Amino acid sequence: NARAVATRFAPTGFSAGTILLAEDDARLAEMIGRVLGDEYTVVIAHDGAAALELVPLHQPQLLITDVDMPHVNGIELARQFRELTGDRLAPIIVLSAMLDLGTRMAGLDAGAVDYVTKPFDPLELRARIRAQFRMRELAVRLQRAEQLSAMGILTAGLAHELRNPANGIVNAVGPLADLLPRELVRPETAVGQLIEVLTGCAEQIGFLSRQLLGFRKGVVELDLRQIPVRELLQRAVSLAHPGSVEIRIDANSDGILKCAPPLLMQVLTNLFENAIYAAGQGGWMQIRTGAKDSKFTIEVSDSGAGVPFPLRERVFEPFFTTKPTGIGTGLGLSLARDIVHRHGGVLEIRDRGSIACFVVELPNYSALDASGKPCMLMAPRSR
Repeated sequence: NARAVATRFAPTGFSAGTILLAEDDARLAEMIGRVLGDEYTVVIAHDGAAALELVPLHQPQLLITDVDMPHVNGIELARQFRELTGDRLAPIIVLSAMLDLGTRMAGLDAGAVDYVTKPFDPLELRARIRAQFRMRELAVRLQRAEQLSAMGILTAGLAHELRNPANGIVNAVGPLADLLPRELVRPETAVGQLIEVLTGCAEQIGFLSRQLLGFRKGVVELDLRQIPVRELLQRAVSLAHPGSVEIRIDANSDGILKCAPPLLMQVLTNLFENAIYAAGQGGWMQIRTGAKDSKFTIEVSDSGAGVPFPLRERVFEPFFTTKPTGIGTGLGLSLARDIVHRHGGVLEIRDRGSIACFVVELPNYSALDASGKPCMLMAPRSR
C-alpha cells in the first residue's frame, strides 16, 4: 500500500510546490526530504510502483527519481508520470550513479529534463529544482499567452461570421410577419411567439458578436441592463436543451442583476449544457440561487462524476476540455470566466457537501444601502 510506505516532509508555512521523490535508498531519501522539506512538500516512495500510486493522491509538480528500483524502474516511472498528472510541462530529474549514454537517452525519451549523478551536493540539487520550477513557470506563462492570443483571434473571427447572418434574420423577420395575417402573428398565438423567439435570438447573437469584438479590441465597457434573475435562468435553461435530464431549480432569492444579458446568458447556457452533458440521460441538474450582503450567487451542480480536484483550475484554461475529441472546443468555460470577471464577479468550482458546484458570484444590485440607493461596487481590476 503506497500510503503506508510514503514519507512526507513539508514546510510549516507556504510550500513552493509538491515534489515526488522515488528513491529506494531510505537514508538518502530521508536526507533529500529534510533538505528540501523547508521549502517544498516532498512525498517519498521507495519503489516505482508505490510512486505511481502516489501521483493521483498528491498531484506533484516535479518528479525526482532513481533509475534502478524494484517493481517499476525510474525510466518507466518517468514515462508514466506525465500521463498520470496530465501536466506535460512537469519537470523530471533523474538521480543515478549509472548514467551511461543508453540510460541518458532512455531517460530523455521518457521525459527527463535533468540528471544528477550520485554522489551529489544537496544544495546543487535544490538549485537545479529551483531552476526547473522557474523554467516551468515561464513555459506555463508562454503557453497561456499563446492560448489567449489564439482564443482572441478565433473569437473575433466567429463574431464577424455571426454578425451578418444575425442581422439578416432580424431584417427578414419583420417583413415575414407583415406577410402573414394579423390575427396569426398576435403575441398570444404560437406563430407570434415563434417570431418573437426568432427576433430575440437573432438580436442576442448580434449583441454577443459586438461584445466579443469589443473584448478582442480591448474595449471592456458593457451595455448593462437590469434583469430579474428568474427571467435570466428561464431563458438560459430553454436554450440548453435539457432533453431527458431533470432540471431542479431552487431559487432562494429574487435578485435583480445589472449585466449584459446576452453575455451572462451565454455563461449560464454554457454551464447548463456542461451539466446536462455530465448528468447524462436520466440524470439531473440543480440550479441554486442565493443572496448575501452585496453578492448574488448562482450554483450549478449535476448527478455526473464531478470535476477532479486537480483539474478544477485547468478546466478554465483556453482549449482544455475533458470531453472526447469533436465534442468540446475547450473555449466555453474560459470565455465564461472572462465574461463574469468583466461583470465584477467570480466563476469557480466549490464543494457543496460531496458535490462539486460551478458557482457564479456577481454584484447584487437589489441590495440597498441606508439611503435607498444601489450599493456601489468597485469594478474588477484588469487581470
